[in-house]
Amino acid sequence: MLLQLEGLTVRFGGVEALGPVDLSLAPGASLGLMGPNGCGKTTLFNAISGVARPDGGRVLFGERDITVLPVHEIAKVGIARTFQTVRLFPLLTVRDNVRPAAAPTRAGAEKATIERALEVAGLAAKSNVLAGELAIAEQRRLEIARALARTPRLVLMDEPTAGLNPEETDALVKLIADAVRPIAALILIEHKPDVVAALCPMAVLLDRGRKVAEAPPTDLFAGDAFRRAYLGAIDGSGGARRCG
Repeated sequence: MLLQLEGLTVRFGGVEALGPVDLSLAPGASLGLMGPNGCGKTTLFNAISGVARPDGGRVLFGERDITVLPVHEIAKVGIARTFQTVRLFPLLTVRDNVRPAAAPTRAGAEKATIERALEVAGLAAKSNVLAGELAIAEQRRLEIARALARTPRLVLMDEPTAGLNPEETDALVKLIADAVRPIAALILIEHKPDVVAALCPMAVLLDRGRKVAEAPPTDLFAGDAFRRAYLGAIDGSGGARRCG
């Protein structure tokens, strides 16, 4: 397995925000991660990427235990990430936003990596534009370019289509399918079922910090656990009633 979470648990004060969660991902696989707001999806990403220190369990990447590694060391092992709220350097150019992600190698290779990432993301023509001047759809593409420049083995994407209209969403889904999935494993947080179904053969549902279901997306969406997580308790007639 590329990634294994074993009993992963994160607490904030006395509140258990996540866990214990067990999850595994094979090299090159794509997994959707769904659940209502506050269910622990971003906390799970934070625990994998080193932003949050787990209070229990382990994160294994390949054969290596990365549970307590700092963020920069986890990035070095091959994990890249994009964020629900775009995190760019708005006063730097598009190219200079990607530059820190491209690991220095032999002469000329770093520049080639940057240019290739911008070309794939459709941003080559805007490489000298300030990142803060880009439209939101272009900023989302820039985050993906930055992730690609790391030559990652795993990409964690947190709601990459948030704030995009249907046409922009379709274009970004195509970019992820064409540029990310062929080179890396993917875990995708999304609230849009059609996006998850288009990119991920399997999906996991979190509810109140726990993994409550794992299935192909269409099966997951049709199940009681999905309706219960998003709508509330299921009554005896098979309908849903909102939990107050």
